Amino acid sequence: MKTIIPSILLLSTGLAMAAITWIADSETELARLSHKQRQEYFKKSESLPLTGKTPFEKVFRLVQEGNHAGAAAGFKKLSDSGDLDATCALASLHLLGLGVDQSTEAARALFERAADRNNPLAMLELAILVEKENPQKAFRLYQEAGKAGQPLANLKLGHCYETASLGASKNPKLAFSFYEKSANAGVGVAKGELARCYDSGLGTSPDPERATKLYREAGLSGVVGAQLAMAERYFVGQGVEEDRVEAVRWLTGASQNGSADAQVLLGDCFAKGDAVDLDYGKAGSYYSAAAKQGDPVGRQRLAGLYRDGKGTSKDPIRAYVILSQAKGDPLVDKDLKDLVDSFTPEQLKMAQARFAELEATKKSGEK
Repeated sequence: MKTIIPSILLLSTGLAMAAITWIADSETELARLSHKQRQEYFKKSESLPLTGKTPFEKVFRLVQEGNHAGAAAGFKKLSDSGDLDATCALASLHLLGLGVDQSTEAARALFERAADRNNPLAMLELAILVEKENPQKAFRLYQEAGKAGQPLANLKLGHCYETASLGASKNPKLAFSFYEKSANAGVGVAKGELARCYDSGLGTSPDPERATKLYREAGLSGVVGAQLAMAERYFVGQGVEEDRVEAVRWLTGASQNGSADAQVLLGDCFAKGDAVDLDYGKAGSYYSAAAKQGDPVGRQRLAGLYRDGKGTSKDPIRAYVILSQAKGDPLVDKDLKDLVDSFTPEQLKMAQARFAELEATKKSGEK
């Protein structure tokens, strides 16, 4: 999910970026969602209420027992006899590399076989796999899967009609309609997209209350963009009473879900004592978490703490190294220039040597 933090929220914490949107980013986001569903399906298989009466369920019991190789062999036998559920299960095992060699090619061939027999899941999975090389085929498969009620396919179709991608004509009303179908089927990301439609009036009349309700539902299901949207609403009192403590709670959830943007914003809150106690140590921890993900603002903020000695020992050399890893970002470049201007020739030479050493170590580790 491509996430850009709300501009009002960022201004309130000292950053300036674009307005919120997290349109499902073509094959990247949909593949992630599909992969996650696959993993959860097999991971939680022990809790599935299987009677063990059907051939498929008997083979699936091998998955429950951790015998993935045996399950793959069983699914292959069922697939060869025409069981489409087994065909998709075997394809998923190939994509995950469970009990068989990890092979996108093998998975694709299996999904092709099931898609040719109008299996909605297979059509979705095949569309994801062929998006780059054959966008028109992918769009047709998404349409067919969507008509059959596949919720992730409807999510993708909403994106296609919103952005005129994969050959679709731009149509906000159709985009809204497909987001709504997917959201009504319980897809958290779709609820977030639908909330965004109600927020901006995309394909429908603006409805801030409904948007807030959907953002909340999506956020509670772990959708990072929706969690950030709820944080914005509580920071500025949009559709809810202003509550900066509650805003921090939503940011914390997004941070725990791996959002570097949320980690930077939480760092800012602790660095300023905004809705939390002033704590440069915690601020540094959040900035560091974002920096480890390659976030340039996280690195800029972390470098500032080392430069000024806030929550840590003053170490301008380390600040230089951290900033040098994110050159090209306006905030980083400005701070790096100011830092270099403050250095003595000896300090600059030492800082450059430290950075060169780090880069050499990184390159040797990649070999």
